[in-house]
Amino acid sequence: MPLQSTAQPGIAVALIGNANVAQLRNSLSEQDGWVSEIFEIRSDIRLEKPIFIVGAPRSGTSLLFETLSECPDIWTVGGESSRFLEPPDTDIVNRGHRLNAADATGSVRATVSHVIISLLRNRDGDWLRKVTKEEGGCIRVLEKTPRNCLRIPFLRAVFPDARFLFIYREPEGNIASLIDGWRRQGQTYQVLLEGWPWSYFVPPNWRELVIKSIPEICAAQWSTANEFILNDLQEIPSNERCCVSYESLIRNPQDEILRLVHILETPIDSRLERLLKSSLPVSKAATSSPHPDKWLSHRREIEKLLPSLSPLRARLGALKDAVGPW
Repeated sequence: MPLQSTAQPGIAVALIGNANVAQLRNSLSEQDGWVSEIFEIRSDIRLEKPIFIVGAPRSGTSLLFETLSECPDIWTVGGESSRFLEPPDTDIVNRGHRLNAADATGSVRATVSHVIISLLRNRDGDWLRKVTKEEGGCIRVLEKTPRNCLRIPFLRAVFPDARFLFIYREPEGNIASLIDGWRRQGQTYQVLLEGWPWSYFVPPNWRELVIKSIPEICAAQWSTANEFILNDLQEIPSNERCCVSYESLIRNPQDEILRLVHILETPIDSRLERLLKSSLPVSKAATSSPHPDKWLSHRREIEKLLPSLSPLRARLGALKDAVGPW
């Protein structure tokens, strides 16, 4: 069944990224109690080799983010940074969530870095601006926002020394999870596109998809995300990218996380080691525990879509031999 248009036209999404810090502060929600104090200048702090987790929505990005956030030297904004990584004039209706290097103007680069530094906290929830009040230097940042699957050139222009960690998931489980999310649309839809309610990231060709069924849209989101990521990452040096499959992460969390932190040059401590000695906790973004057969509840809808996904699936399968950066 295709999407049903709503009576409300236009687009309902927060676009943040104004170079004017005062205007940016005012554009944030009034419910953010720290809004009046987060933007103090920290010119003594530099983001060094920030780590961006990229993957299709529902591919395990949250689980990977929550696990790596336990590294002792990692700082995050406490969640996704989508509202801080979007220039205010982003034309989502005509471009989807795609951003290129040209979108990273000087003012956007300055503002994005400034706002992220202002919001950083460590794994204990301590704000960077308070913990390092008298100190400066370089810090490592971890970020995860699914729409970044379309924004690798933009992110690399803003952060030239960025590292990209690609997590990919087999289509059956990934598409099934997307279907569940779309069908909870009253809770999860993020934007209205010319009256169409839309969930998760917006592909550039979204207008071609609104007449499709929800499973077909979800399959298109899976393929679009992974194709953009693969193509964009191939344009950057191999030592700036690495990958992991969701299935391998679930089966062998300790081996995979230790492999990734080694590649990313991120130290671990006894706290993270204890976490890795057992199965990883269920992600806060998950609706239930991981299980390889969960997708079977959507089997009839998904199986007929799989043949068209075979070439991309094979391309992703080739990454399984890439122990280090590929």
